[in-house]
Amino acid sequence: MKKINILIWLILLSVFQIKASGNSYELVVWTHLGDRIGYSLDEQPRVTLELESLIVSTIKTKVEYSLDDVRKYTLNKNDVTGIDEVKQLMPIMKFNSNTLTFTFTGCIPGSKIKIMSVNGINMCTLQADNNGYIQTDISALSSGMYLVVTSSITYKIIK
Repeated sequence: MKKINILIWLILLSVFQIKASGNSYELVVWTHLGDRIGYSLDEQPRVTLELESLIVSTIKTKVEYSLDDVRKYTLNKNDVTGIDEVKQLMPIMKFNSNTLTFTFTGCIPGSKIKIMSVNGINMCTLQADNNGYIQTDISALSSGMYLVVTSSITYKIIK
């Protein structure tokens, strides 16, 4: 029965492969142990059954699983039709020396930024609003060196 189910999957996959053409594919193999193993492929794979094995191969890659280990597998075509959104990799910090304020733009909404002493003492923690914006006044801080720590970069400032 198990072999019949796998053969049906292979036939369906073969039909799907004939119709599919696109930019990338995602192959996911589920094992009887509960593992889910995913592969991102830039070319359409060839799926074959040989000697109790499930073999998935492309020009560059070959993966083999024992049929006793495979519960099911899926192949999805991922069409890339355009860029939906461009995200900045790190927040941009601007300092206004006249008002002693820092402004951060491009933060992940809800993310936190810490201003710390060089000894590692947290002086304050700031949270980005829904637009990824943070502004703070540092006039209350003593003169000295501080670290401004974001999730992606650390700035060193001297007041």
